[in-house]
Amino acid sequence: MKSIKYHLTCWILVSFGSIIQAQVLQTVTDLGVYSKIAIQFLGLTTPEYDVQMYKVTYNTTDNSGNNVIASGMIAVPINPDCDRLPIALYGHGTIVLREDVPSRDNPESTLGKALATRGYVTVMPDYLGLGDSPGLHPFQHAESEARVSLDIIRAAKEFIEDSLTYTYNHQVFLTGYSQGGHTAMATLKAIKDANLQNEFNVIASAPLSGSYHSSATQARVILNDLPYGNQGFVIYMIMAYQEIYGGIYNTPSDFLQSPYDVDIPPLFDGNTSLVDINDDLTLQASGYLNPTFLANFLADSSTKTSALWQAIMANDNYDWKPDGHVKLFYCGGDQTVFPENTTDAYVAMTANGAGLVLKEDLGNLSHGGCIVPSISGAIDYFENLRPACDEPASITKINENSVQFQLFPNPSRDFIEIKNNYLNTNLNLTIYSATGTIVYRSSTQSSLTIDVAQWAEGIYLVQLGNAHNFAIKKLIIQH
Repeated sequence: MKSIKYHLTCWILVSFGSIIQAQVLQTVTDLGVYSKIAIQFLGLTTPEYDVQMYKVTYNTTDNSGNNVIASGMIAVPINPDCDRLPIALYGHGTIVLREDVPSRDNPESTLGKALATRGYVTVMPDYLGLGDSPGLHPFQHAESEARVSLDIIRAAKEFIEDSLTYTYNHQVFLTGYSQGGHTAMATLKAIKDANLQNEFNVIASAPLSGSYHSSATQARVILNDLPYGNQGFVIYMIMAYQEIYGGIYNTPSDFLQSPYDVDIPPLFDGNTSLVDINDDLTLQASGYLNPTFLANFLADSSTKTSALWQAIMANDNYDWKPDGHVKLFYCGGDQTVFPENTTDAYVAMTANGAGLVLKEDLGNLSHGGCIVPSISGAIDYFENLRPACDEPASITKINENSVQFQLFPNPSRDFIEIKNNYLNTNLNLTIYSATGTIVYRSSTQSSLTIDVAQWAEGIYLVQLGNAHNFAIKKLIIQH
C-alpha cells in the first residue's frame, strides 16, 4: 500500500531535553509495501503494529556545555493493544553523510522501526554533528553519544504525554549496532554513573557489535598496520578527538602525510560518504599517516600517555559493572569491529561481579552480515524480559538489595523449591539458562516447587523480584 507523507509542526518551547519541534515524516498503513515487506524480508521480527515516524528536534548540549539543537526519529506503534508502552533506544552505526540519518528516514532506521512494530516507542538520535546538528560529528565519543540518547528519551516521554493516546510505562530498553552498540553501552553506563536509574528504568540492554575496547582492539589497525577497508574510521576518530580534547595535532600535516593532509580532512564536511573516503585512502595506516606521528603513537603503545592514547582509552566502555540485564551480541567473523571488543567486555564485566551479563556469538559473519541476526536477537531478548502489559505502572518498590528468597536443594536433580520471604507481595520469577534463554517464568507470593528432572545439566540463573529490584541466585542441575 502506498506510503502517506505529510507534515505536522508542533512548537513546544521548553527546557533542556524536551521537544522543540515534531514533524511527521511518514505514516505507513498496515506497514504497507515499505515497512512490512522490508522487515519481514530481512527476517528482523514478526511485525504486530503499523508504525508512524516523527522527525524530532530537541534540546541537548554540545561538548563545550552550550545549549544546542539535535535531531532524530521517534517511531511509534499505531493502535497498540496496550495503553502503556516502553521506550526503546536504537543507536545507529557510523555515518559520515550528514543527511544519512534516522530523522531523514534513512535505510538503517528500519532497524528501529522493527522495534516499534513490536510495541516499543523507539527513539533514534542522529547524534551531534549529523542531521540538523552542525559541525564535525564527535565520532566514538561516549559522553556525547550518551547525552543525545538520554535527551531524546526525555523528549520522547514528553511527546508521548502531549501527543499520543497511550502513556509511557516507565520502562527503557537500549540497543544499537556498531557505533550504536558503543552508544547503547555508553548510555547504560552514564545512567549508572550519574545515578539516573529512577529517571531511566532500564529493563534490559543489548549492545550489538560495538567497539567497547578500542585501545586494545581497533587500535591494532594502526599498531599492526593491518590491511583494513575502513581506514576512514581512523581519521574520523583522530579529527573528532582533536576537536574534543585537543593536544593531538596542530595542522592536518602533523598526522597525515601528503597529499592526504590536504585532500582528506575536507571530505568530513558531511557531504562525502565513508565509502568514497575509504577509496581515497590506502589499505594500511602507514600509507597515509605522517611517519613521525605513527612512530610516536607506536612508541607510546605501552605507557599510553599521549593525548591520542588518552582520548581512545577515555572512550573505552568495557570494564565496569552493569547492574541489570545485558546481552552482548557479536559475530566471530567480524573484521570491521573486532569480536574481542565483546569478549573483553564480557570477561571484564563478569569479573567485576555483573551476574546478568550474557554474550552470544552469532557465527562467522561479516560486520554487515551480523546486522540482521543481531537486531533480531536483541528484539527476542527484550521480549523475553519485557513485563506484561497488565503489570501496574507503579510497582510496590522493595528496598534496594533487600529482595531475599530461599532456593533448595542446590545442586538439584529432580525439583527445586523457591520460598519468597515477602509474603503477600507478588514477585516475578525468571530462570535463565547459561546462554540467556528463559527456561521458566512465573510469579509467586509465597513458595513454588518446580520440576527440573528434564532440564539439562548445567548452571542456571534464578531471578526473583520486580522491574525495580531483584535478587539472583545460581542454580546447578546435576542428574
